[in-house]
Amino acid sequence: MNFFTDLFSQLSARDSILVLLFLFVAFIIGFITAWWYWRKISKELEASLESANAQNAEWKLKYSNLEKDREELQFTLDNARQKSIADIELLEKQLKDKNGELEQTVKLLSVCQEKIKSAKDAVTKKGAADSARASFASALGTKVKQATASEKDDLKRISGVGKFIEEKLNAMGIYTFEQITQFDEDLMEKVNTAIEFFPGRIARDHWVDQARELFKQKTSDQA
Repeated sequence: MNFFTDLFSQLSARDSILVLLFLFVAFIIGFITAWWYWRKISKELEASLESANAQNAEWKLKYSNLEKDREELQFTLDNARQKSIADIELLEKQLKDKNGELEQTVKLLSVCQEKIKSAKDAVTKKGAADSARASFASALGTKVKQATASEKDDLKRISGVGKFIEEKLNAMGIYTFEQITQFDEDLMEKVNTAIEFFPGRIARDHWVDQARELFKQKTSDQA
């Protein structure tokens, strides 16, 4: 808060308005971009879910028809016990084939249901991640200092942060060690959810403590 007070005290009213306007425009652009990305991913996940539901209905119908066929064959077989051995063997073969088809259909139905569950879980997880990203974005400039790509630190120096996670953090506007030192428990959970990390991983890996040490080293080297 002192940072912004000092900053604005050094600016003219016109410059202060321009800075605030810039921050507002940046927020709007970030929000629109996140919303567009969320809509795109959501549509893809919804399409996947609809496809899985259609396959599920198709396999259920086939299962029902096969079950009916099997019952009819069983009934015919029971009534044909008095017929010739050849007729009985033929019916038994047909019944065996139907049973095989039925077992295969049950397996495919199970796979289809797993796809539906996975699609639903993905939609839920994506929604939580998008919500967390939007919530964190509102904290930039207030709880967490704004930063740009030109100020970027090598976040991979923090144990637990690889290239993929670093890219996700950068996409959220997190570029520096100093920003990470400003995380409280609530922000850690939001970032954890937004980057789809294991629950509580940021706290367990002590990102804030690591970032504080790295930031001290950086400021010491610059001095």
